[in-house]
Amino acid sequence: MISQQKEPPQKWTVVELINWTADYLKDKGLDNGRLIVERLLAHTLQVDRVHLYLKFDRPLDSEELSAFKAKLKRRLSHEPLQYIVGEAEFMSLPFHVSPGVLIPRPETEVLVEACLKLCRQEFSQPDRIDILDIGTGSGNIAIALAKNLNCAYITAIDSSAEAIKVARENAALNDVSDKIEFVHSPIEEFSLAEHGHCFDVVVSNPPYVTKSEYASLPPEIRDYEPE
Repeated sequence: MISQQKEPPQKWTVVELINWTADYLKDKGLDNGRLIVERLLAHTLQVDRVHLYLKFDRPLDSEELSAFKAKLKRRLSHEPLQYIVGEAEFMSLPFHVSPGVLIPRPETEVLVEACLKLCRQEFSQPDRIDILDIGTGSGNIAIALAKNLNCAYITAIDSSAEAIKVARENAALNDVSDKIEFVHSPIEEFSLAEHGHCFDVVVSNPPYVTKSEYASLPPEIRDYEPE
């Protein structure tokens, strides 16, 4: 049943904008409308989501409203929320994201957890575990491993210069730059000899959608994320 959309108020406070826009997105069929609104508004006002409710009666000026509406319009055009705000969360860690890298997925956390379990079982308190991450993208897998394995040293490769740039930023953001070497290289051109060692673990989460399946993907993926 479609709810009756209320008329917008003449002046907007934080809570009025959240409530009205969340109802609007619900009527448009978007899931998690309130979360979307909170993240867009928090990004617009440069505060965290909790702060929105601490200052729920704060009025918004015309410049803030215009900036929020521009972000909302992008989301209504199916642009992923993570690209609009420029950030995503993975394994409870913050990551910068841009249209040049795939958005980290919650499902990939299963892969990281499996890799962590393997390393802890197979390598009993070693001095060092050398890990190769193929197709690092935003660096989410390499960085999550580096944060959770004190003895891990990771070589992360990607054929995209933009991905390597973003991954380096994320390593610095998460304070693991000294544990990861980022290499701009296609996998077929990557030389083990040049890096002077073999690897104990190889991990990768490459794109796995076929060309025939690609056209049927949601527009958030098909029209915005790298193929």
